[in-house]
Amino acid sequence: MDNPLSRSFSSHASDTPSCSGLTFQWSMGSPYLTYPFTIHDLSSRFKPGYKLVFIDDNNNTIRIQSDACTGTTVSASAGTCSMCHTLRPLVEAVHARAKKPPKRLDISVLSYKQTTRKLGTIEKNLKKERLSVRLI
Repeated sequence: MDNPLSRSFSSHASDTPSCSGLTFQWSMGSPYLTYPFTIHDLSSRFKPGYKLVFIDDNNNTIRIQSDACTGTTVSASAGTCSMCHTLRPLVEAVHARAKKPPKRLDISVLSYKQTTRKLGTIEKNLKKERLSVRLI
């Protein structure tokens, strides 16, 4: 038997789009080289509060979704749920940290590019130390 209440509920549920998260321009080049993926590891001290949903390497964009995403948008025009909508400052903080020189940053929050720079600096210092030891 057709239940008008369930028909009404199902049509209302389909009118509310699902949350797909927020898309951000990652302005430092390829996210695969410049995004600090290790912050998402369960053992990381830094907890970003979101997960990466999609990376577009051609356009240097990332799409994220809140760890507390409700799954449905606030309205059809909003595009995101209220929890995902609040993520912009968190991503901006991660972006700002990824731009910093790696010298004084903890290695556990570095991007690939920052890690290679830091290792390059360490190698140079070691080479200088070896040369100074040989001269003594």
